[in-house]
Amino acid sequence: MANILLGLEVTLIGFSLTMLSLYFLYLILAGFSYLQQRPDSVEVVAETAKPLKVLQSESPKDKACPSELVAVITASISSYLRKSPPEFAVISVRPQKTNFHSDWVTAGRNNLLENRRQIIWRKERRS
Repeated sequence: MANILLGLEVTLIGFSLTMLSLYFLYLILAGFSYLQQRPDSVEVVAETAKPLKVLQSESPKDKACPSELVAVITASISSYLRKSPPEFAVISVRPQKTNFHSDWVTAGRNNLLENRRQIIWRKERRS
């Protein structure tokens, strides 16, 4: 009976220390996250020193994107670069042609094939 109580006591102490250390690590990560937060409000200045040049697409097959899409892309780039929109301009956006033989697709397929090969190898090893 004494051995069971000792085992439970050691288990309880170990579990408690593990949970305390994980909570301490959580507090450290939350502190770093708080320190690296960006300000919520950003003041945007609408005046520009130089007028921006607007480039029109020359070929008729280029489809113009909606102005809302261009505005959203400009705002996201502005937020990421921490520059005001007058410092640069996104005039149009052309969608990239999808190529099913791109490097990303090839890497994904190779990863799937490699995982499948490892599963088959493990099954053969068990037999």
